[in-house]
Amino acid sequence: MKRQKRDLIRRRVLCGEGLYEFEGCTKCSAGFLANYLDNYIVTTGHCYDRDTSNKFFHRPWGSRPTTYFIGQMVYHSVQNYDFGLIEFRGTHTDPKSMIRNLYSSRYRELRIHDTTQVSSHGVHLCKSGLTTHVTCGYVRAFDGIYIDKEGLLTDLIIIDMYYAGGDLNEITAILPLDIILSQVKIKAIFKFVIK
Repeated sequence: MKRQKRDLIRRRVLCGEGLYEFEGCTKCSAGFLANYLDNYIVTTGHCYDRDTSNKFFHRPWGSRPTTYFIGQMVYHSVQNYDFGLIEFRGTHTDPKSMIRNLYSSRYRELRIHDTTQVSSHGVHLCKSGLTTHVTCGYVRAFDGIYIDKEGLLTDLIIIDMYYAGGDLNEITAILPLDIILSQVKIKAIFKFVIK
């Protein structure tokens, strides 16, 4: 009798859900999916820790970190632009170009369709993240600058939306997508094909 091949059960990973690095107890949010020669999950560069292996695991909203391996951070930048690339190597995970939206009764998941450039003040934008979940606001300025003890970040889009450490209508800075894509020669993808 011939054995039947069984499909591997895969855990869905949505954009905005958590990424967790056990050695440094670092938590980040999965930004968006991209590829060049390999598949990547884009996140923040400040999630990189030079003292750890930088291996990230899935951490869904409202739960503890899991042992579902996502991959290792293979590129990071915190000078001028804050972003990092985690090379997808998970065998039990299935990244989706969707955003979890648990606070909506009608639209529990939002599909990411394209990478339309934001070019006007007053445009309504939303983001999704591990701590704040889905939050929205309006574009207030372009070419913003952010300064902290780590250095200077430039070319940011300034938006009035809730963020992890603040109250409503705080300022949030977002790095424009075209900068990330051009810095590392990747392209955003909307259908993730597991190799």
